[in-house]
Amino acid sequence: LAHVPFADEVDVRWRSFELDPDRGDLPDDVDYVGMLAAKYATTPARAQQMVDQMTATGAAEGIAFRFDLAR
Repeated sequence: LAHVPFADEVDVRWRSFELDPDRGDLPDDVDYVGMLAAKYATTPARAQQMVDQMTATGAAEGIAFRFDLAR
């Protein structure tokens, strides 16, 4: 936005629920990696790779993703 003349007219809103509006809270016995594996019909190992990649991408931008706390 720093590079557009209308940046002061933009309203940014955080709405993470729109990423997966049909997913409710995870049951206590299902972690985020397990949820990803089920959602994308993949293995827990591949789902962990997905989490690791997103965590590393976030860290490179100064964002500390904590998928271990996701609910």
